[in-house]
Amino acid sequence: MKATQPIKVSLGEILKEEFITPLDITIDQLSRDTNISISILEALLNNQAKMDKEISSKLSEYFGMSDLFFYNLQDDIDSKVQL
Repeated sequence: MKATQPIKVSLGEILKEEFITPLDITIDQLSRDTNISISILEALLNNQAKMDKEISSKLSEYFGMSDLFFYNLQDDIDSKVQL
């Protein structure tokens, strides 16, 4: 029997597919509403930046999640990638 490979998921993919797309929000709107620059949001969505506590707090408040939800999610993803 062949072992299955774990599916690799990124924070940017989760943010886009589970939060931004279902709510039909543009990056511009998210930037205005959260006071997070468009360049930072794009970097997060393209996995070119890591989540920090300040941005996590802003996104978590906007999406109604616990304060460090996105920061902890980033940490969890990073720990699984190292395995």
